[in-house]
Amino acid sequence: MPEEMSCAACGFANSTDHRFCRR
Repeated sequence: MPEEMSCAACGFANSTDHRFCRR
């Protein structure tokens, strides 16, 4: 699964866990 798809989960996930989501 591409990180871009995981970005969608970033909404409910901790921004620290998905730092790549918020460039």
